[in-house]
Amino acid sequence: MSTLQVMLGEAQGELKTTDGRAFKLFPLKLSDLAKLQTKLGPTSQWDSAETREKLQDIEVLCFILWLSIRRDPAAKELTPEGVADLFELTDTPQLRTALEHIMTISGLAPKATAVNGAAAPSTGPGSGST
Repeated sequence: MSTLQVMLGEAQGELKTTDGRAFKLFPLKLSDLAKLQTKLGPTSQWDSAETREKLQDIEVLCFILWLSIRRDPAAKELTPEGVADLFELTDTPQLRTALEHIMTISGLAPKATAVNGAAAPSTGPGSGST
């Protein structure tokens, strides 16, 4: 991932759904963080234990995924609630990996630290991210 890609807000990976559709993952914008902060409550440190705990909520996970993919033309009609309908319960590990990737490309999590506090895994073949 190049710094220029982040600055320009270009897609940096993709998330594949259970039915084989793929949505591009974009770094979050400041307006996205404002929406997320409204949902999570004020936070001064995105990599805190308290914030990581809030990010475990499936509704929050789907909301963040929606914030990232909504700039993809393929996700034009998608809602935050609609994101949950795209995946099965068995897709949860893939979705957590996508969340970690989004947080990293958005500058909210250190590259070497995952959202859950462990070393950040590769985005893997399931997500199609690079």
